[in-house]
Amino acid sequence: MDIGKRIIRNVFSNWCTYFINIVIVFFLSPFVVHTLGNTGYGIWILVGSLTGYLGLLDLGIRPAIVRYVSKYKALNDDESINQVINTSLLIFTIAGLLALLISLILAYFSVDIFKVTKDYHRELRLVVVLVGLNVALGFPFGVFNAFLNAWQRFDLNNAIIISAYLLRAGLIVLFLKLGYGLLALALITLSTSLVEYVLKIRYCFKVFPALKIKLSLANKKTLKMIFQFSLFSFIMGVSTLLAYYSDSIVIGYFLSAATITFFAIAANLIEYLKQLVNTVSVTLTPVASTFDALGDLSRMKDLLLVGTKYLFIIILPIGYTYIIMGKTFINLWMGESYGPASSMVLVILTLSYFGFLSQFISTSIFYGMSKHRLLSLSCLGMSILNLVLSIILVKPLGVYGVALGTAIPLVFYGTFFVPAYICRVLKLKPWVYVKRSFFPPFFASLPFLLLIFYFENNLQILSLTQFFKLVGLACVVYSICAFFICLEPPIKRVVLEKCKITYQSLMRLERITFRNIRSKGL
Repeated sequence: MDIGKRIIRNVFSNWCTYFINIVIVFFLSPFVVHTLGNTGYGIWILVGSLTGYLGLLDLGIRPAIVRYVSKYKALNDDESINQVINTSLLIFTIAGLLALLISLILAYFSVDIFKVTKDYHRELRLVVVLVGLNVALGFPFGVFNAFLNAWQRFDLNNAIIISAYLLRAGLIVLFLKLGYGLLALALITLSTSLVEYVLKIRYCFKVFPALKIKLSLANKKTLKMIFQFSLFSFIMGVSTLLAYYSDSIVIGYFLSAATITFFAIAANLIEYLKQLVNTVSVTLTPVASTFDALGDLSRMKDLLLVGTKYLFIIILPIGYTYIIMGKTFINLWMGESYGPASSMVLVILTLSYFGFLSQFISTSIFYGMSKHRLLSLSCLGMSILNLVLSIILVKPLGVYGVALGTAIPLVFYGTFFVPAYICRVLKLKPWVYVKRSFFPPFFASLPFLLLIFYFENNLQILSLTQFFKLVGLACVVYSICAFFICLEPPIKRVVLEKCKITYQSLMRLERITFRNIRSKGL
């Protein structure tokens, strides 16, 4: 399979996983929130945030696994592949044991750290242990997840993940309806993760029969090689975890667990948009590596300009909808008691994420060129500033202060620093970057913006069905505008040809159906 088809397959499987997860979360979240209550759901989010920091023990190893397994696969070096896998397994087994120990300590002190009523003390401790165990097991088993990605089998990986999502969702609905609570949620998450891990191991052996699990294959040379690559990936991972999980912990410590829910609703919507953007950008790092190896700066610039433009085409309509119609959506989705507070948090976060998300292509290029050192350090600085500002602003402004604490450093990082840095690295004029990557999507999106503004202020939207119909109508208008304003002539020809083929297929299907109806005398 050529690289183009492989990228399309990987992106498509990423999108399938993404959208199925969105649908599950969309329908499951209100059910879980209303079943557990604000405090119960807040505790669940808090535990996830608390144990999420255990991901720091990853040390940036997983990107190194992908890097070196891919390299040795191309060289047909089975021995080195097994050395990388087993050295990584040894590292992650130690990391998993350490994560479990930390989880036990966190469980013991959790009721003293956070403002939780006595009714939840025992449950909180048990949930921390179970979620911590899941995180701990995720370290050694995560080697096989990275292996499948390195083997360019995102389709297999995603098929397993989707199966786990569906199984988990079904069990959650069943057991919560039977009257079980937080403990059931934690046990279901752990058990379905184990099923996922076992399936991934099976398929690793299937795609690579020469795979051997022998810790004796681990060696110091491979260990040194992995750590040399992983250092700045680790720093980036630290930054991401600090930025993602610190907000909920700050709210839980200074306000209450119940208040986390209002922030989490908005933060989760932003996270889904970020995941959508990432499904595209993650596939472009190998392309950037190829151009860098060839010294082809011209094609690297085109990758940045065109890739950023298409990302911005995706980001703008979703961001506009969050800002203009976010309150209406949250009211219909979660209930009217959540709309006012959560929608304001959503507006603050969305405005700051426009620039940040548009730079995901830049980040992929930096990784492909191995120039992510300064990026990692600056991202770490942004995350620390995020935490400091959130702590300063949480008391006077509540959850809005935490949102502002996230937004302010993010604007400087994503809107100013990263674009300036990528332009310097690629010797690209900033004005050319703005004109070619940002202006076309912006002008194409103006009719969409006007339409949803009109819908929000002039129509009474009474159901989610009506909401999605209106947004869908605006998206049709946006797609037409983007087609004429944003797409390059070769892409336009491909799109028109695909539309023509689809239309002809539908017409043939209609004629066949009509003939069958006539032959039966109906």
